[in-house]
Amino acid sequence: MRQRLRSLGLIALLFAVSLALGLVFGGAGLAGSASNPGLSQLLANKGLSANPPVLVVEAVGISPHFLYDSSVAYPRIPSSMLVPLAGLRVVLAQVSASLASNQVYSSPRVFFTNSSGIVEALANQGNYSVQMETQYVQLNTTIPCFDNTTTILNLQLLPSPTKVDSLRIVSQDSVIGLEPTTKLYALLANASIPDGGFAELVGFQSTYPGVANRTSVEVNSTIVGSYHTSSDTLAVLAPLGPYSAFPTVEMILFQYKPEYQVNYIAG
Repeated sequence: MRQRLRSLGLIALLFAVSLALGLVFGGAGLAGSASNPGLSQLLANKGLSANPPVLVVEAVGISPHFLYDSSVAYPRIPSSMLVPLAGLRVVLAQVSASLASNQVYSSPRVFFTNSSGIVEALANQGNYSVQMETQYVQLNTTIPCFDNTTTILNLQLLPSPTKVDSLRIVSQDSVIGLEPTTKLYALLANASIPDGGFAELVGFQSTYPGVANRTSVEVNSTIVGSYHTSSDTLAVLAPLGPYSAFPTVEMILFQYKPEYQVNYIAG
């Protein structure tokens, strides 16, 4: 009788232990099941907790103080000449997501760089279109962003100078150079065909040749066309607004080009 009671007690104890294991690990014990997964399966499904991607845009350009310095013609502009580009418009739009996600794409978001030339934004994992607009040039590129990773887009907006040998002004008014309809024809010796779009024509104006007292002149314009020969290029410029004077000596035509690189920091 005692032996039977002892056997019943062991069976009850085993039942209680099995019940406890079922409560902790699910109805199928440690292995789990599709209908009632165990703890190990739940952790596998959830995965490690991930931090959302961070996208940082850092934009710099040459300081106006150095813009017309002869050193801008160097292949590499020293970092000491670069300053943050504040107020730069940045448009961020997701163009694709990871296959495992069920993300709903949000509308494009617009940011502006702060006084340090920086924008920081949280994103979902996937590929993003990054558009940056300035008075000088537009940049449109696509970069991937990953969980647990900071993506840094470093942008440098750099001037590309071309020496102007001579300048001819064609005006529809009797007062040359005072209305936006004026066309400027700049002769660029041994130059490749310039790109269309924004350009700055800068130089000095001197009433008498050889006079040291002269004033700098800058005309913002758009390159609307060009004529190229074997020896030189004639660029046609349309001023963006009225101007009171135009340069006559030491003229340079500036166009801008964006250079950028993408770096990743894990963690």
